[in-house]
Amino acid sequence: MMKRFLKDTRGNFSIIFTILAMIAVSVIVAMSGILRQNFVLNEVQGVMDMAGVGALRMSVELEPAKEDEFIFKHEVAESYFNQTMDKHIQPGSYIKYTNSQVIDINNSLYESGPGAIGYSRQVWMDTVTMIRVESSFLFDLFPGLEKRFYDAYSDENFTVSLGGIREDGQRELIIRSVSRVIFH
Repeated sequence: MMKRFLKDTRGNFSIIFTILAMIAVSVIVAMSGILRQNFVLNEVQGVMDMAGVGALRMSVELEPAKEDEFIFKHEVAESYFNQTMDKHIQPGSYIKYTNSQVIDINNSLYESGPGAIGYSRQVWMDTVTMIRVESSFLFDLFPGLEKRFYDAYSDENFTVSLGGIREDGQRELIIRSVSRVIFH
């Protein structure tokens, strides 16, 4: 029966082969898009972590900190973070738009952290970045996105919402980063 099907000259085999080829191409294109978005997410997350730690280090005056006088400049941290993100994450051929926001910056004494003996001064920054990336129309069917994140310091959830445009060929992705610097 299979030999007869393969030797059929009426074109049944070529129609099935064409359909299978189209399905295979669709799956390959979808998987490459997903891998590309995952790569972009990881890269933006890395830049956010680097910018956050750098911003926190720049916002503390180290000389007075050695004398147990802790001077922290909130504006410096936020400004440095935004400058670093603007420098390293720019719209281009794949990333169409970026928007980074500092959700919270805090500094206080904690009795936790790596190798903590007693209390240590900790400074942390919670940031969220939304990027728009080029995407297939098939994966751009949802008009808006609402993502819930957990804040371990306040023991509460918070929500980041954004509105997108359906079927415009761009997909919105939300990345969160929490950076922390500990001073002993």
